[in-house]
Amino acid sequence: MSPQLEFHESAELELNEAADFYDLRSPGLGSDFLDEVERGLGHIAEHPEAAAPALALCSPIPLRRRLVVI
Repeated sequence: MSPQLEFHESAELELNEAADFYDLRSPGLGSDFLDEVERGLGHIAEHPEAAAPALALCSPIPLRRRLVVI
């Protein structure tokens, strides 16, 4: 059984603001962004041993695509 992952309240607010930002740039991009975050969190929940907690901020989570706004 994988552990429950939770966002800090301010982190969740920032995540939603980022999704709104992406949607303003390209409709639907915010949803794609949130889908990738969910997928990444699923990966973390399934494989918590993949990175030590201290290194988690530096360890890349495999993403299918990178979101870049120019």
